[in-house]
Amino acid sequence: MHRIITNYFVPTDQKCSTDIFFLPINKSLNHCSLQPSYPTVYFRVRFYIPIHCINERTTQHIYYLQLRKNHVLYELFCDPNVYLQLAAFALQAELGDAPKCFNPETEISYFLPELYYPKKFIKSWDSVELAYYTYIHHSALRNNVAYMAEFHFIHLATKLNSDFNLHLYPLQKPAHKCRFSVWIGISPQGFTLYQVMKINNSQIIGLFQLIVSNGMKLQEFTTIITL
Repeated sequence: MHRIITNYFVPTDQKCSTDIFFLPINKSLNHCSLQPSYPTVYFRVRFYIPIHCINERTTQHIYYLQLRKNHVLYELFCDPNVYLQLAAFALQAELGDAPKCFNPETEISYFLPELYYPKKFIKSWDSVELAYYTYIHHSALRNNVAYMAEFHFIHLATKLNSDFNLHLYPLQKPAHKCRFSVWIGISPQGFTLYQVMKINNSQIIGLFQLIVSNGMKLQEFTTIITL
């Protein structure tokens, strides 16, 4: 696991220090201001946790808790099967084996959906159907111990198509220059832009079609890294 801790800060007119790397490198900080159509993003990278640390049980559990929080709160577009499987791993890790018999049509659910799914995901499902499919996925994990369930949760949540292994930060939106909001996602794979879209009067965070890597300038999107 490479967990990048960052500070996000805005451009200023102060002189740049020697430990700041700029793109393009032939311009000073006050020349890297926002252009009409292209934002400039600044990051200060603090430190990262080496990947071998995930083998330590306490570190794994803390990482699991962070991903659990992200997957419920971020409201990301995601394959429903990923949400169902993540919920099943979390239930196995936290509650143990699923009941041997469970009928969601006649019984009260043995788990609270809001603790394992985003609110908008819950609203898009029939409550009985969601409880049933969650139970099916959970039952398939019978006899898995908690730390292994957490490990499989981490493995799935950190895949590139899951997008939960990141920290999301909203970018400041110029009042009259942008019709939508953009968030920056920071993960071990680099920086990813997300567009906040409104669907049925609800805000949904979806992947923006631009990926920015450290030290590169793509499509006039500039990243500035302080080490």
